[in-house]
Amino acid sequence: MMQKKVGKDHAECIQKSPYGTCKTRQQGFLTNGYRFVLRREAAAIAYAAGQIDEWEPDQTILSEEFWCPRGGGKHIYDEKKGYVLRTKEN
Repeated sequence: MMQKKVGKDHAECIQKSPYGTCKTRQQGFLTNGYRFVLRREAAAIAYAAGQIDEWEPDQTILSEEFWCPRGGGKHIYDEKKGYVLRTKEN
């Protein structure tokens, strides 16, 4: 069974890993239903949910595209809730 590491971004997940690397491991995202999806499926889901503004069928996604303002990220990471929409209050 695959172990799922959760964190703000992939670097934090890798850091939490007992292996300290992900070269032989798959990287992806957990949906709000806790389903693991690879980067390509995650990009399609994020586009359909309005979390990213542009998407092409072969596109993969990086966690920074959700939270990094320079990359158009619309979200901020909350330790308890995960990614939440960026507002003027946060």
